[in-house]
Parts: sequence; C-alpha cells; structure tokens
Amino acid sequence: MDGDDVVVPDAPAEMPCEFGHWVGAPVNEAAVKEMGRPYRILPPGSMATMDYSPARINVETDEAGTVTKVSCG
Repeated sequence: MDGDDVVVPDAPAEMPCEFGHWVGAPVNEAAVKEMGRPYRILPPGSMATMDYSPARINVETDEAGTVTKVSCG
C-alpha cells in the first residue's frame, strides 16, 4: 500500500437499504435528500469513491434516469 489506500476490515460490499421500493421509478433527488442522510446519485459511467459510509444512500440509475439499484454504504 502506498498510504493512499483505505482498508476497512470486514466492511460488507453493500448493505441492504429500506429504499428498494425506489427501483423502477424515476430518480427523485428531492426525496433522497429529504432522508437526511448522505447520498449520491450514480448514472451509468459515473465515477464514485470506494470509501465505505454505512449511512450513505447510493442510487444507481439508467440513461433515462430510472432507478436500477439502491444500496447503502
């Protein structure tokens, strides 16, 4: 390791979220923001840091802005 790598032992790759009902719906950033948790909306091809934040909501979308996956971490 060169000192820039962050290792979080035993951190799951992703956690299930209670927001799975968003899948298949158009992304609604206002609704995500209203949850009061850190979040990121990830359209196809977007870059995201690999740091693990259990409170963060990750919302993946397709090209049309439809939610395809929601995870926490």
